[in-house]
This record gives sequence, C-alpha cells and structure tokens, in this order.
Amino acid sequence: MSAKNVGVIQLLGEVSKAHARLIIIAQELLSVDKEFLNPTWVRGVFIKKSLKKAQLVSHMIPRSFTFSNVPPTTVTFDPYTVAPFQEAPAPETLFKEENLQKLYAWATGTSYSELGFNHPMKFNRFLRTNVRQILEKLQKL
Repeated sequence: MSAKNVGVIQLLGEVSKAHARLIIIAQELLSVDKEFLNPTWVRGVFIKKSLKKAQLVSHMIPRSFTFSNVPPTTVTFDPYTVAPFQEAPAPETLFKEENLQKLYAWATGTSYSELGFNHPMKFNRFLRTNVRQILEKLQKL
C-alpha cells in the first residue's frame, strides 16, 4: 500500500494543475497519509457525528455546517477491494470497419444501449452475425 500512496502523492500536483478533484474517504482521519492532510490540498472534511448526522469543517468558511437526516448510502463497502489505478489512459483502439469498432467497444465494457441498440435481441443478432463472420475469416487463415 505504501507504494500506491507514494504514487498518488506524486500525482497531487498534476491533479491540482488539471483543476481536478480528489475525494479521499477514510474510516479514521489520522490513518490518511499526512501529505493528503496538508491545507494546500484539503478544502474541507466531513466528520460523521452519528448515523444520520455529519459536520463539514473547512478553513475556507468561517463556521462549520451540520447536515442532518443524511440518507444511507447505496454503495457497498469492501475494505479489501482495490480499485484499478492507471497513471495514463490506455491508447484508443480504432478499427476501419464500424462493426468491428462496435464489437471492440462492447468487449471493453460499453453496453448495447450505449452502442445505439434499442433492444437486447437486436444487439444479439448483430453480435451473432459479426462474430460468425470474424471466425470464418480466421478459419481461412
């Protein structure tokens, strides 16, 4: 974990230059690396007071704010899950044929509706036809 912390700390300057935002969620404030607690980076801290109450403390506002009736989260929490992290985006793969581009986009996580198919069976027919054609071409090689 320390190697990942160092990697993220090295990115703080780039995050700031890009006007991006970084939200860090921790169970204990003191468990967060001290570099992240530097006032240069920290704009505010939410402190959980109870199950439905939280307080926002910030050096940018003269007083703290208390939020009541905070609804429970719908996000499941697993402390052992590690999120994928990349310093640079993966290069985009482009195909000349539109069908191949759609197949690649689907294979890398794009849903059928995001690809422009209004019904799953329409996408199913597209998928069967194009995969069969690709496999036939590969068999001829």
